[in-house]
Amino acid sequence: METEFNISTQAADPYSNRDPRFEGSILHDGSAWFYNSWGSLSPITVDITNGPDYNSGNTTGYYIKKFISVTDGENTWYYGSRQPQPYIQIRYAEVLLNYAEACIALSDDGDARSALNLIRKRAGMPDINESGAALLAKYRNERRVELALEGHRLWDVRRWMIGAEGYSNAKGVKVENGKYTEFDFETRAWKNSHYLVPIPRTEINKNSALIQNPGY
Repeated sequence: METEFNISTQAADPYSNRDPRFEGSILHDGSAWFYNSWGSLSPITVDITNGPDYNSGNTTGYYIKKFISVTDGENTWYYGSRQPQPYIQIRYAEVLLNYAEACIALSDDGDARSALNLIRKRAGMPDINESGAALLAKYRNERRVELALEGHRLWDVRRWMIGAEGYSNAKGVKVENGKYTEFDFETRAWKNSHYLVPIPRTEINKNSALIQNPGY
């Protein structure tokens, strides 16, 4: 059975039994990775507290792994070379997610579940069986996980009008005595003006009847 992650109850071992996409997207304390040391690549286990992470853990305790090759021989990007993989503007997973959202809006829960479960099967996650409001919540979380770090979140929050709940303080983790403690890394807040974008000054100058959106 899939359970929601809770760091307060998993403080001694927060990185086991997680959605495989977490490991595929995030570099964390204990991750296996490569460390560049003056022209050589050495496999290491990342130590956020004491290891060669260049920040001595003075960040969130997490780093981005997504988009980066994990193959030793392909890590020439450390030396300034470009990775051979071009940036992907849209993935099939996003197409399925968009379709699932449309199905949910039309109360077609069956087709929505089918589309979502195609994504989850590829990721190694169990099928979902929810309906109604529970399915919508599951869908929104699925989109957040699958498309993490791909530049969709702000637009999703705007579309769903969930700014206040979607933008709470950014969290980080500290490792002390073998246990992981969550802390507020950055204070964040949502302003309702962000549901809109500012009208460019050049356009307002062209037409005196235009009124700038609130908050800008």
